[in-house]
Amino acid sequence: RHGQTDWNRDNLLQGRSDVSLNENGISGAIAAARIISNHPVDAVFCSPLFRARQTAELVCPKMPATLDARLSEWNFGVLEGTSVADNDTYRHMWFPKAKRVPEAETFEEVVERVSDFYREISLQYSDSTVLVIAHGGISAALRVVLCGLPEHGSLYQYCLPNTTPMLFRAGETDPVILKEGSL
Repeated sequence: RHGQTDWNRDNLLQGRSDVSLNENGISGAIAAARIISNHPVDAVFCSPLFRARQTAELVCPKMPATLDARLSEWNFGVLEGTSVADNDTYRHMWFPKAKRVPEAETFEEVVERVSDFYREISLQYSDSTVLVIAHGGISAALRVVLCGLPEHGSLYQYCLPNTTPMLFRAGETDPVILKEGSL
């Protein structure tokens, strides 16, 4: 997931709003770069939103990222720019078959486009290590694609914190959060 922005810090819904990383986000991306440098990467895919592109440039400065619109953050519609705190509508969006928010995507629509992305890169890069730099909603959707729906509760539990590198291995359903000195 991309580095922190002021909107993340202030607990505001970003969605498709194109904001940049803050100083913590830049530091987090540099720390993630140290972790990821211990793993050979064959290809980098990235959301076209600026915060993800900035993160990709910091994490893999020598390998240009391929921008893919399917990795753009969930469109939260009329909720974008609003506070997450005490926002029941936002919390309900993370449950399967939630009521559609005006001008927004449903979680099922996000999972569908992420699934399409995953199918395509799985065929092209079957024996490769692919780095994906995207967003919280996309990280949750990718985990649904790779691991299935969580048994209970909100899909939000699959959302990665900012600049958290997570490793998925083919054929395994338990991802590993990478930390300094891990794996």
